[in-house]
Amino acid sequence: MTKIHKKKGKRKKRKHKAKNGTNVIQTIGNPTSCNVLCYSSLFFITNVVTSFYKGYLLYSSFFAFLTITSLIVHSNDNIYTNSIDKLGIAFIITYGSYIVYKKTDINNILQVFMVVLCVLFCIWVYIYGYIRKEYCFSQDRCIADRSHCLMHLLSSFGHHMIIFL
Repeated sequence: MTKIHKKKGKRKKRKHKAKNGTNVIQTIGNPTSCNVLCYSSLFFITNVVTSFYKGYLLYSSFFAFLTITSLIVHSNDNIYTNSIDKLGIAFIITYGSYIVYKKTDINNILQVFMVVLCVLFCIWVYIYGYIRKEYCFSQDRCIADRSHCLMHLLSSFGHHMIIFL
């Protein structure tokens, strides 16, 4: 047997066989992408509480649904869970747009502008990223997960701005 010397700052790597028979190198000690995205999905709990506190019960229900579906899709991603999660996202976007439409006036134009910036950022990261295979759809899993986490954070922030219009 040969000794494996661990260099300072390096992590031990182990090869695994994937289901399709190809070799996959997994770094031991790194959190899985599920953990990171599941944790960032928990940002939406703040939207549940805030919208409930401000009297938007339907919005609060939609965010509770989105939180649950987001946790499920980030722990068990398949076509069914993904479709249900997209439905929750559609509910949030539709109802959020309705609130912005009803509450926009000259006195809160700065808040509306910030909401629009958050929306444009999410469109850029998700749709443009999908087209170009960047950001959330990057081949580098670390970049994809960080972009997705940032999208969770900024969409949560944008919807908080909508709640406080």
